[in-house]
Amino acid sequence: MIMIRFVLFIASLILSTIVSGQTSSQEDKKAIELFATFKPETEFHPNWGLDNAKKLSLECESKRN
Repeated sequence: MIMIRFVLFIASLILSTIVSGQTSSQEDKKAIELFATFKPETEFHPNWGLDNAKKLSLECESKRN
């Protein structure tokens, strides 16, 4: 349970950095990797965020270029 909270906390920090537009493409990839590899402990644990991370990464990439 503590590990799930930790992973979600780290992923949310990375996602908030992506939203602010202050990331590098490596940070974006790391956030997407964390969301993609996260395995919920039960069916009641959250399993969302990957689609948002990908979308925000693309938006930030377009702003960086």
